[in-house]
Amino acid sequence: MKKMLLVLCLVISSFAVFAAEGEDHALSTMRGTDIDLKTFQHAFAGSIGEAVVFGYLDEPTFKSQITIRKLNQTITAFFGKTETGVGGSITRMDGDREVTTNIVFKNLVPAEKKMVFDVNGSEATITITPEDFQDGHFVNPLYTLVLDGKTYEYKFIGAGCYGLSIHWGMVVMAALAL
Repeated sequence: MKKMLLVLCLVISSFAVFAAEGEDHALSTMRGTDIDLKTFQHAFAGSIGEAVVFGYLDEPTFKSQITIRKLNQTITAFFGKTETGVGGSITRMDGDREVTTNIVFKNLVPAEKKMVFDVNGSEATITITPEDFQDGHFVNPLYTLVLDGKTYEYKFIGAGCYGLSIHWGMVVMAALAL
């Protein structure tokens, strides 16, 4: 009986440790205007606009990837550090013609919790409105993206820093720009 009780205690404690370790990266959601994503450990999958999307941020390399299924095409783009900053391009076919969208992170305005991007020569902004800010992370942030004169809002349930917010902003813009 003592052995059975000991095994039961070990099993229960291992679940408790696993749950505690995974709290920061639990399965979560990001939802809003034309955005419905599941997130887990800097990865996401779901829909943005009329596209099915999935991708991730590799935090150690500060590079992200998005794969988009839209317009009878599967399109993959990468964003990260370049020689001139942080950004990337996404290219799709329009008949026989290639259409490329360039997205570059330009500026951070911490006092306004605002990120500024250049999308094919036009300014796009994302403003972050968190429920709280703890240990360098926004808690349950609401993102307000203004892209090509249209406003999109999406809320992430969880915690994210400016770096994750920049990458998620770029992948959301990439999917919406197609």
